[in-house]
Amino acid sequence: MPDEVFERDGVVFVQSTGEYTLEVFKDSLRRSLALAKEKGLDKILVDARGQTALPGAMDTFEGAQELAARTAGMRIAVIMTSDLLADHSFFETAAVNRGAQIRTFLDEGDARRWLVA
Repeated sequence: MPDEVFERDGVVFVQSTGEYTLEVFKDSLRRSLALAKEKGLDKILVDARGQTALPGAMDTFEGAQELAARTAGMRIAVIMTSDLLADHSFFETAAVNRGAQIRTFLDEGDARRWLVA
């Protein structure tokens, strides 16, 4: 299922649900960056608490590389559920090691505070 991408409170907001695939990720990233460019925004908040599964390791690594390559100068906060947090940490680590400013949270308030810090 495609992610919903819209502006909320001066941030690109992505509502992600269902099984997450590399194709869904790439489409969501493309639409998020287009909206950020159109609105002059440099922060993305992804609510991934509705995701039910994440891609395998190779697709996760490819997604992390693409995120880092395309989001220079942006901050990305991801809100996850605790059951998928460990799986998502590989994505975060790979993206950060390639220069992305991304961090994962269990709480939306914490994620928003980090985005504006």
